[in-house]
Amino acid sequence: MRALRHIRNYNHRGLPFSAWLYRIAHNLVANWHRDNSRRKEIPLEDGVLSSHPGGFPESEVLQSEEQDHLLRVLRCLPAERQQLIILKFVDHMSNAEIGQIMGRTEAQ
Repeated sequence: MRALRHIRNYNHRGLPFSAWLYRIAHNLVANWHRDNSRRKEIPLEDGVLSSHPGGFPESEVLQSEEQDHLLRVLRCLPAERQQLIILKFVDHMSNAEIGQIMGRTEAQ
């Protein structure tokens, strides 16, 4: 819906149309995560108390703390660096694909 509302703003810059769509989708997801990170909700079934029998709840707590720390550090980076890290390590994209989406060469 966002792309349809702003289609008149699309300027062809030699990149695939899908890169423009991906950028819109990424910005929406990033905004959602930023807005919702301020009020984190953890479902009871995902909590430490519901760990598997014989499991180690303390290891789950440590992993959760490490993830929280990593997210805090990532949020301190500029938006473009955040996008780069997400595309590379979450979406597992190649450097060439990332360059296309971000409008850069692989070397930049």
